[in-house]
Amino acid sequence: MEKYPELVVAALTIFMQNKYIMEEQMPSLKRYFLVILVVSIIILLNGCKKDDSNPTASGDELVGTWVLTKVIVTAPQGKINMTPQEAGLTMTVSLKSDRTYQQTQTTTQGGQTFENGTWSVSNNTLTAKAASGNTQSFPYRVTGNTLQLDTATTDPSTGALLPMTLEFTKQ
Repeated sequence: MEKYPELVVAALTIFMQNKYIMEEQMPSLKRYFLVILVVSIIILLNGCKKDDSNPTASGDELVGTWVLTKVIVTAPQGKINMTPQEAGLTMTVSLKSDRTYQQTQTTTQGGQTFENGTWSVSNNTLTAKAASGNTQSFPYRVTGNTLQLDTATTDPSTGALLPMTLEFTKQ
């Protein structure tokens, strides 16, 4: 109804303007049919509410173990798709239903790190607060068993900050 208030008002206006015609000139069966038709239109239009095409996620679709399967860096020359091995990074993240997480990350430069903490979602943004106090937020998308986290990386040759998407597959 919120999407079509003009139609509802117009239907009621026509109904009220034609009250004289209905009372004086139409047989009672036609009058009832018209009343039922107007009420049906109002009910139908009330059911046509705008769908929320981007609902705020509860985060339940994120619960599980996710393994990094692709790294996508947007560089000035275009998108660069890499396997985790090509990027020198492996990562596994376990998001638990009690809103805690564990992350294992291995890089060719820095060895292996472990992190745990809590996580939450709001407006398609995943926020992870490590036990050490460090908090990071990532816009995310889930399609089937694929999770994409948007972040950034520093170009080692120029020092420029480049958009990066980490793509995970649910195990």
